Amino acid sequence: MRISIIQKNQKLKKLQKTVNIFVYILLILICHINICQLFADEIGEEYTDKITFGRLFHTFIDSQEHLISHPMISFGTGISQNNLPNRLNINSLHATNDFSFEYGFARIDSALSLQNIFAYSSELAYIESNTNKFGFFKKDANDVYDNEFSFGVGLRSGLGYKMNAANKLPKELYLLHSSSFLWSYFDYTGYNPQPFFQTYDDNYKFGWKGAAVVEARFGKNFFLDFEYEHNNIYSGFEFWQWTGSWLVDNILQRWIDFFDPVFIDKLGYSYPFLKFVYKNSISIILSEIRMSKQYFPFNSDYSLLQRRFNIRLRLIF
Repeated sequence: MRISIIQKNQKLKKLQKTVNIFVYILLILICHINICQLFADEIGEEYTDKITFGRLFHTFIDSQEHLISHPMISFGTGISQNNLPNRLNINSLHATNDFSFEYGFARIDSALSLQNIFAYSSELAYIESNTNKFGFFKKDANDVYDNEFSFGVGLRSGLGYKMNAANKLPKELYLLHSSSFLWSYFDYTGYNPQPFFQTYDDNYKFGWKGAAVVEARFGKNFFLDFEYEHNNIYSGFEFWQWTGSWLVDNILQRWIDFFDPVFIDKLGYSYPFLKFVYKNSISIILSEIRMSKQYFPFNSDYSLLQRRFNIRLRLIF
Protein backbone atom coordinates (compact mmCIF):
# COMPACT_ATOMS: atom_id res chain seq x y z
CA MET A 1 0.00 0.00 0.00
CA ARG A 2 2.81 2.43 0.94
CA ILE A 3 4.61 1.72 -2.36
CA SER A 4 1.46 2.42 -4.40
CA ILE A 5 0.93 5.73 -2.55
CA ILE A 6 4.55 6.76 -3.22
CA GLN A 7 4.20 5.85 -6.90
CA LYS A 8 0.95 7.82 -7.11
CA ASN A 9 2.62 10.87 -5.54
CA GLN A 10 5.52 10.62 -8.01
CA LYS A 11 3.07 10.51 -10.93
CA LEU A 12 1.24 13.56 -9.54
CA LYS A 13 4.55 15.46 -9.24
CA LYS A 14 5.44 14.63 -12.84
CA LEU A 15 1.98 15.73 -13.99
CA GLN A 16 2.35 18.97 -12.00
CA LYS A 17 5.72 19.67 -13.65
CA THR A 18 4.20 19.14 -17.09
CA VAL A 19 1.28 21.46 -16.31
CA ASN A 20 3.68 24.11 -14.97
CA ILE A 21 5.70 23.96 -18.19
CA PHE A 22 2.66 24.55 -20.38
CA VAL A 23 1.45 27.35 -18.10
CA TYR A 24 4.83 29.12 -18.40
CA ILE A 25 4.77 28.75 -22.18
CA LEU A 26 1.18 30.07 -22.35
CA LEU A 27 2.08 33.12 -20.23
CA ILE A 28 5.07 33.89 -22.45
CA LEU A 29 2.92 33.65 -25.59
CA ILE A 30 0.30 35.96 -24.06
CA CYS A 31 3.00 38.52 -23.19
CA HIS A 32 4.40 38.20 -26.70
CA ILE A 33 0.99 38.94 -28.25
CA ASN A 34 0.56 41.97 -25.97
CA ILE A 35 3.97 43.33 -27.02
CA CYS A 36 2.99 43.03 -30.68
CA GLN A 37 -0.26 44.85 -30.04
CA LEU A 38 1.59 47.58 -28.13
CA PHE A 39 3.90 48.16 -31.09
CA ALA A 40 0.93 48.26 -33.41
CA ASP A 41 -0.79 50.89 -31.25
CA GLU A 42 2.32 53.07 -30.88
CA ILE A 43 3.55 52.97 -34.45
CA GLY A 44 0.21 53.72 -36.00
CA GLU A 45 -1.55 52.86 -39.24
CA GLU A 46 1.64 52.74 -41.33
CA TYR A 47 2.79 49.54 -39.59
CA THR A 48 -0.44 48.19 -38.09
CA ASP A 49 -0.92 45.55 -40.77
CA LYS A 50 2.69 44.38 -40.49
CA ILE A 51 2.54 43.69 -36.75
CA THR A 52 0.27 40.66 -37.04
CA PHE A 53 2.08 37.37 -36.65
CA GLY A 54 1.05 36.15 -40.08
CA ARG A 55 2.28 39.24 -41.92
CA LEU A 56 5.50 39.42 -39.93
CA PHE A 57 6.22 35.76 -40.63
CA HIS A 58 5.53 36.07 -44.37
CA THR A 59 7.59 39.26 -44.58
CA PHE A 60 10.50 37.48 -42.89
CA ILE A 61 10.24 34.43 -45.19
CA ASP A 62 9.86 36.55 -48.33
CA SER A 63 12.98 38.53 -47.41
CA GLN A 64 14.99 35.29 -47.51
CA GLU A 65 13.72 34.03 -50.86
CA HIS A 66 15.70 36.43 -53.09
CA LEU A 67 18.97 35.76 -51.25
CA ILE A 68 21.64 33.43 -52.58
CA SER A 69 23.16 30.90 -50.17
CA HIS A 70 26.94 30.84 -50.37
CA PRO A 71 28.96 27.83 -49.16
CA MET A 72 31.29 28.57 -46.28
CA ILE A 73 33.99 26.81 -44.28
CA SER A 74 35.83 27.93 -41.18
CA PHE A 75 38.72 26.87 -38.94
CA GLY A 76 38.87 28.02 -35.34
CA THR A 77 40.92 27.67 -32.20
CA GLY A 78 40.68 29.06 -28.70
CA ILE A 79 40.92 28.63 -24.95
CA SER A 80 38.20 26.97 -22.89
CA GLN A 81 37.48 26.86 -19.15
CA ASN A 82 35.05 24.28 -17.72
CA ASN A 83 32.91 25.35 -14.77
CA LEU A 84 30.64 23.55 -12.30
CA PRO A 85 28.35 24.65 -9.43
CA ASN A 86 30.03 25.07 -6.04
CA ARG A 87 27.82 22.39 -4.50
CA LEU A 88 29.75 19.67 -6.39
CA ASN A 89 32.92 20.54 -4.39
CA ILE A 90 35.19 20.42 -7.42
CA ASN A 91 37.55 23.37 -7.06
CA SER A 92 38.58 23.72 -10.68
CA LEU A 93 38.87 21.90 -13.97
CA HIS A 94 41.79 22.33 -16.32
CA ALA A 95 41.83 24.95 -19.04
CA THR A 96 41.87 23.34 -22.48
CA ASN A 97 42.61 24.05 -26.14
CA ASP A 98 39.72 24.06 -28.59
CA PHE A 99 40.05 23.25 -32.31
CA SER A 100 37.03 23.28 -34.62
CA PHE A 101 35.89 23.06 -38.23
CA GLU A 102 32.57 24.35 -39.62
CA TYR A 103 30.78 23.88 -42.92
CA GLY A 104 27.55 25.57 -43.93
CA PHE A 105 25.81 28.24 -45.96
CA ALA A 106 25.65 32.00 -45.45
CA ARG A 107 23.42 34.78 -46.79
CA ILE A 108 24.09 38.51 -46.70
CA ASP A 109 21.17 40.86 -47.42
CA SER A 110 21.81 44.52 -48.27
CA ALA A 111 18.19 45.28 -49.21
CA LEU A 112 17.30 46.97 -45.93
CA SER A 113 15.71 50.36 -45.43
CA LEU A 114 18.96 52.03 -44.28
CA GLN A 115 22.00 52.20 -46.52
CA ASN A 116 25.15 50.41 -45.27
CA ILE A 117 23.29 48.09 -42.86
CA PHE A 118 23.40 44.42 -43.85
CA ALA A 119 21.55 41.38 -42.52
CA TYR A 120 23.56 38.18 -42.06
CA SER A 121 22.25 34.64 -41.55
CA SER A 122 23.77 31.19 -41.85
CA GLU A 123 23.25 27.51 -41.07
CA LEU A 124 26.19 25.32 -40.15
CA ALA A 125 27.40 21.93 -39.01
CA TYR A 126 30.59 21.59 -36.99
CA ILE A 127 33.03 19.20 -35.35
CA GLU A 128 35.52 20.13 -32.65
CA SER A 129 38.11 18.74 -30.29
CA ASN A 130 38.62 20.15 -26.81
CA THR A 131 41.62 18.81 -24.89
CA ASN A 132 44.52 19.61 -22.57
CA LYS A 133 46.70 16.71 -23.76
CA PHE A 134 48.82 19.04 -25.84
CA GLY A 135 49.35 22.76 -26.26
CA PHE A 136 49.72 25.32 -23.50
CA PHE A 137 48.07 23.46 -20.63
CA LYS A 138 49.88 20.13 -20.32
CA LYS A 139 51.84 20.06 -17.04
CA ASP A 140 52.83 16.57 -15.90
CA ALA A 141 51.74 12.95 -16.04
CA ASN A 142 49.68 13.26 -12.86
CA ASP A 143 47.29 15.82 -14.30
CA VAL A 144 43.66 15.07 -15.04
CA TYR A 145 43.46 14.92 -18.82
CA ASP A 146 40.29 16.28 -20.35
CA ASN A 147 39.50 14.96 -23.83
CA GLU A 148 36.25 15.96 -25.50
CA PHE A 149 34.95 15.45 -29.01
CA SER A 150 31.85 17.38 -30.09
CA PHE A 151 29.66 17.81 -33.13
CA GLY A 152 26.41 19.61 -33.85
CA VAL A 153 24.30 21.91 -36.02
CA GLY A 154 23.32 25.52 -35.52
CA LEU A 155 22.32 28.97 -36.73
CA ARG A 156 24.16 32.27 -36.77
CA SER A 157 22.45 35.60 -37.48
CA GLY A 158 22.62 39.32 -36.89
CA LEU A 159 23.17 42.69 -38.52
CA GLY A 160 26.26 44.51 -39.68
CA TYR A 161 27.72 47.70 -41.09
CA LYS A 162 29.46 48.48 -44.35
CA MET A 163 32.42 50.80 -43.80
CA ASN A 164 32.25 54.05 -45.77
CA ALA A 165 35.90 54.51 -46.76
CA ALA A 166 36.77 52.63 -49.96
CA ASN A 167 40.19 51.42 -48.76
CA LYS A 168 39.32 50.99 -45.12
CA LEU A 169 39.69 47.58 -43.47
CA PRO A 170 37.59 45.80 -42.45
CA LYS A 171 35.20 46.34 -45.35
CA GLU A 172 32.20 45.14 -43.29
CA LEU A 173 31.61 44.45 -39.60
CA TYR A 174 28.90 42.05 -38.39
CA LEU A 175 27.50 41.74 -34.85
CA LEU A 176 26.07 38.23 -34.54
CA HIS A 177 24.51 35.70 -32.20
CA SER A 178 25.04 31.98 -32.68
CA SER A 179 22.98 29.11 -31.25
CA SER A 180 23.60 25.38 -31.77
CA PHE A 181 22.73 21.91 -30.55
CA LEU A 182 25.76 19.88 -29.53
CA TRP A 183 26.62 16.31 -28.69
CA SER A 184 29.84 15.72 -26.77
CA TYR A 185 31.82 12.63 -25.87
CA PHE A 186 34.01 12.90 -22.75
CA ASP A 187 37.11 10.95 -21.84
CA TYR A 188 38.79 11.89 -18.55
CA THR A 189 42.05 10.32 -17.34
CA GLY A 190 43.54 10.53 -13.86
CA TYR A 191 40.48 11.82 -12.02
CA ASN A 192 39.22 11.04 -8.52
CA PRO A 193 36.02 8.95 -8.38
CA GLN A 194 33.68 11.90 -7.92
CA PRO A 195 30.04 11.89 -9.14
CA PHE A 196 30.70 14.46 -11.89
CA PHE A 197 33.41 12.38 -13.57
CA GLN A 198 31.37 9.20 -13.17
CA THR A 199 28.45 10.95 -14.89
CA TYR A 200 30.37 12.44 -17.82
CA ASP A 201 33.38 10.17 -18.38
CA ASP A 202 33.11 7.77 -21.34
CA ASN A 203 29.63 9.08 -22.19
CA TYR A 204 27.91 11.10 -24.90
CA LYS A 205 26.10 14.15 -23.54
CA PHE A 206 23.61 16.49 -25.18
CA GLY A 207 23.83 20.26 -24.78
CA TRP A 208 23.42 23.77 -26.11
CA LYS A 209 26.07 26.07 -27.53
CA GLY A 210 25.77 29.85 -27.72
CA ALA A 211 28.20 32.51 -28.87
CA ALA A 212 28.55 36.26 -29.21
CA VAL A 213 30.37 36.82 -32.51
CA VAL A 214 32.06 39.90 -33.96
CA GLU A 215 32.85 39.11 -37.60
CA ALA A 216 35.00 41.34 -39.83
CA ARG A 217 35.19 41.08 -43.61
CA PHE A 218 38.62 41.82 -45.13
CA GLY A 219 38.03 40.78 -48.74
CA LYS A 220 35.59 39.16 -51.11
CA ASN A 221 35.82 35.75 -49.41
CA PHE A 222 37.88 36.34 -46.27
CA PHE A 223 36.26 36.83 -42.83
CA LEU A 224 37.79 36.87 -39.34
CA ASP A 225 35.65 36.04 -36.27
CA PHE A 226 36.16 36.80 -32.60
CA GLU A 227 33.84 34.72 -30.41
CA TYR A 228 32.86 34.36 -26.79
CA GLU A 229 31.19 30.97 -26.38
CA HIS A 230 29.09 29.76 -23.48
CA ASN A 231 28.06 26.11 -23.67
CA ASN A 232 25.83 24.10 -21.34
CA ILE A 233 26.31 20.33 -21.48
CA TYR A 234 23.52 18.62 -19.59
CA SER A 235 24.20 16.07 -16.85
CA GLY A 236 20.95 14.30 -17.77
CA PHE A 237 18.22 14.69 -20.37
CA GLU A 238 14.57 15.28 -19.48
CA PHE A 239 12.44 15.86 -22.55
CA TRP A 240 9.64 18.06 -21.19
CA GLN A 241 11.89 20.31 -19.14
CA TRP A 242 14.28 20.69 -22.10
CA THR A 243 11.40 21.43 -24.48
CA GLY A 244 10.05 24.12 -22.18
CA SER A 245 13.43 25.81 -21.72
CA TRP A 246 14.11 25.61 -25.48
CA LEU A 247 10.79 27.31 -26.24
CA VAL A 248 11.51 30.03 -23.68
CA ASP A 249 14.89 30.62 -25.35
CA ASN A 250 13.41 30.84 -28.84
CA ILE A 251 10.67 33.25 -27.87
CA LEU A 252 13.11 35.55 -26.05
CA GLN A 253 15.65 35.36 -28.90
CA ARG A 254 13.56 35.26 -32.08
CA TRP A 255 10.72 37.74 -31.58
CA ILE A 256 13.03 40.68 -32.27
CA ASP A 257 13.99 39.29 -35.71
CA PHE A 258 10.47 39.86 -37.03
CA PHE A 259 10.61 43.51 -35.93
CA ASP A 260 13.89 44.36 -37.70
CA PRO A 261 12.21 46.68 -40.26
CA VAL A 262 10.35 48.53 -37.50
CA PHE A 263 13.35 48.97 -35.21
CA ILE A 264 15.70 49.96 -38.04
CA ASP A 265 13.27 52.74 -39.00
CA LYS A 266 12.89 53.93 -35.42
CA LEU A 267 16.43 53.46 -34.03
CA GLY A 268 18.55 53.86 -37.14
CA TYR A 269 22.22 52.90 -37.18
CA SER A 270 22.32 52.12 -33.45
CA TYR A 271 19.92 49.18 -33.83
CA PRO A 272 22.44 46.48 -34.98
CA PHE A 273 24.54 47.11 -31.86
CA LEU A 274 21.49 47.20 -29.54
CA LYS A 275 20.17 43.96 -31.03
CA PHE A 276 23.59 42.34 -30.55
CA VAL A 277 23.67 43.40 -26.89
CA TYR A 278 20.08 42.24 -26.26
CA LYS A 279 20.42 38.79 -27.82
CA ASN A 280 23.77 37.94 -26.31
CA SER A 281 22.89 39.32 -22.87
CA ILE A 282 19.83 37.03 -22.73
CA SER A 283 21.94 34.11 -23.91
CA ILE A 284 24.83 34.63 -21.48
CA ILE A 285 22.60 35.28 -18.43
CA LEU A 286 20.53 32.14 -19.07
CA SER A 287 23.67 30.08 -19.67
CA GLU A 288 25.18 31.16 -16.34
CA ILE A 289 21.96 30.36 -14.46
CA ARG A 290 21.70 26.97 -16.16
CA MET A 291 25.05 25.86 -14.76
CA SER A 292 23.14 25.29 -11.50
CA LYS A 293 19.70 24.56 -12.99
CA GLN A 294 20.17 23.19 -16.51
CA TYR A 295 16.57 23.61 -17.70
CA PHE A 296 15.81 26.93 -16.03
CA PRO A 297 13.10 28.23 -15.45
CA PHE A 298 12.14 24.64 -14.57
CA ASN A 299 13.50 22.59 -11.69
CA SER A 300 16.42 20.46 -12.90
CA ASP A 301 19.95 19.28 -12.14
CA TYR A 302 23.25 21.01 -12.97
CA SER A 303 25.08 21.31 -16.29
CA LEU A 304 28.74 21.67 -17.24
CA LEU A 305 29.34 25.28 -18.33
CA GLN A 306 32.13 25.93 -20.82
CA ARG A 307 33.34 29.50 -21.35
CA ARG A 308 35.52 29.92 -24.43
CA PHE A 309 37.32 32.64 -26.34
CA ASN A 310 37.86 31.68 -29.98
CA ILE A 311 39.36 33.21 -33.10
CA ARG A 312 38.12 31.84 -36.42
CA LEU A 313 39.09 32.17 -40.07
CA ARG A 314 36.02 31.96 -42.31
CA LEU A 315 35.85 31.64 -46.09
CA ILE A 316 32.56 32.37 -47.89
CA PHE A 317 32.53 31.50 -51.59
